[in-house]
Amino acid sequence: AGNDGIHTQWSSGLDIMNNTISGSGDDGIDVNHSKGLNVSGNTVTDSGDDGINIFHAFGATVSRNTVDGTGDEGIQITDVDSLIVTANTVTNSVNDGIQIDDSTDILVDGNIVNNNGTEGIEINNSTGIVVSNNTVTENGNGVSLNGVSDVMVEGNTISDNTNNGLSVVGGDSITIFNNIIEYNDIGVYLEDVFGVTVEENMLTIYLTSGIEIVRGDE
Repeated sequence: AGNDGIHTQWSSGLDIMNNTISGSGDDGIDVNHSKGLNVSGNTVTDSGDDGINIFHAFGATVSRNTVDGTGDEGIQITDVDSLIVTANTVTNSVNDGIQIDDSTDILVDGNIVNNNGTEGIEINNSTGIVVSNNTVTENGNGVSLNGVSDVMVEGNTISDNTNNGLSVVGGDSITIFNNIIEYNDIGVYLEDVFGVTVEENMLTIYLTSGIEIVRGDE
């Protein structure tokens, strides 16, 4: 395909399921302005831009997709209220594996995110976030949260990332619980964060530091 593999806008109750999309010039799947969206079971490879791109939605589920070799983000989600991203495998993106911006009520659970160029999972300027049970390995950074509030990071395995395993820059009401964070440069990096609980994590084999805190409280 020369542009998007699948492109929709102004939809309600839309299911995009069990498609194979390869070599699209822009996004593999591109959805703008939707309500009650389900994107599941698709295989998206070698898209020129994002593998799956969702902009402005209320109620979206992105599940059981395989996304590989995208020219930008594997999964890019912007301005979504009530979002579930679960059981996806996202590998070999030029930039982030999964990026979520300006969204609320977010669950990112049970994804495999490997060998993406910048961040494995990145969430920016969002609130009401659960990041749980993901395996995030061999990315530039593992999990990066920026400008976030009301956050639970629990039960993830974050390992073998080049820089930070888990970083939070700018945030409040954050719980980091029962994660395995190993073989990263810095295990957990916290900057300008308040109301943080870091409890019962396993941090091993780091190059620089296990936990680094800059201008925050724990």
